Amino acid sequence: MSFSLPSPPRRMRRREQSHNTIGLTAPKAVSTPYNTPFKSRNQSLRCPNVIDKNTKKAVSQLKDLLNKQWYIFNVSPLFNMDYTEVSLKRYARRLKTKLTSRLSDSSAVEYEVSYAPYKNLQLNEIDHGAIEVLVEKMTESGNRSIAYYAILLSWGASSEMQPENAVYLPILICRGLKSIIKQVHTEFQLVHDCFVNSIHMNAEEMRILSIDIFDSSSYQEDEIKLRYHLPQNMKSGELDISLPTFVLSNLWKSIHKHKEWTDEEVTTFWVEIHNHTYRAFGIELGHCILAKVTLPDISFTQEAVYVKKKEHMYLFLSHLMSLCNHLTTVVPFVHEVSLPSSSS
Repeated sequence: MSFSLPSPPRRMRRREQSHNTIGLTAPKAVSTPYNTPFKSRNQSLRCPNVIDKNTKKAVSQLKDLLNKQWYIFNVSPLFNMDYTEVSLKRYARRLKTKLTSRLSDSSAVEYEVSYAPYKNLQLNEIDHGAIEVLVEKMTESGNRSIAYYAILLSWGASSEMQPENAVYLPILICRGLKSIIKQVHTEFQLVHDCFVNSIHMNAEEMRILSIDIFDSSSYQEDEIKLRYHLPQNMKSGELDISLPTFVLSNLWKSIHKHKEWTDEEVTTFWVEIHNHTYRAFGIELGHCILAKVTLPDISFTQEAVYVKKKEHMYLFLSHLMSLCNHLTTVVPFVHEVSLPSSSS
């Protein structure tokens, strides 16, 4: 038996405006706690048009994002962003000045900042060009280390999304120490007159992303690991559960009866997982909150992701775009042509 490559997602959903409905509650006789909050906003995002030159390049560029852990953020429209070389250098100088006054713990430490276009990372022609921001820490002896690295991008926007006289790059993925990330984003907001907010996927959003992965993948000799946060009255704060992926893959195939999966199917899938866990381990997950999902090719938490294959990176960025769109009134536009199934 072998693992077959997943195809990109068939379906994405938008984030509920309220972020307060998090986690699972105990099943009730009348209603289920697994109902998706996206029910009134269901939208389909299909595979990119690889015939389109720009889109094909964007999918190819995803290989450079693999095998790294990324923290995920949402950025409001940038009303003073210019792509000219002169402007990018000016932004870098301003950010460097602010960071140097905030971060330098000794006169022997300096910071270098650079802005640069990240070419070909646009899913369609409407997307604004991606930007990368690099902050390097330099010691007096000349040693350099990366303190912060980020990519700002749009992944399938439509013309209605683009604010007038602004650059729309709603997704920010970055790497670095959390303390440095927080400080860089604080100063970045001042430089660009914008807001940078963490994207904390709630339990429902994580379950939906998991469904998209199972719907486009075929697993056999692997494991899925689920991490739950336990209620505050429990002695231990976390619970890790490992299950054979083929069990869940076969479960989804037995439930999924339509070309487009339905809310009822999602509900049934997760109820059955909880029932299986209770029968196998005697563990009731009804009051626990899903906090991390680990699959052979992708691992994600409420605020970070690690991806091994570009097909899943495409799926994850599409999911992020749908989460960012709660700030807008329209959904992303993506062409409907299948992505070639190839390894990363």
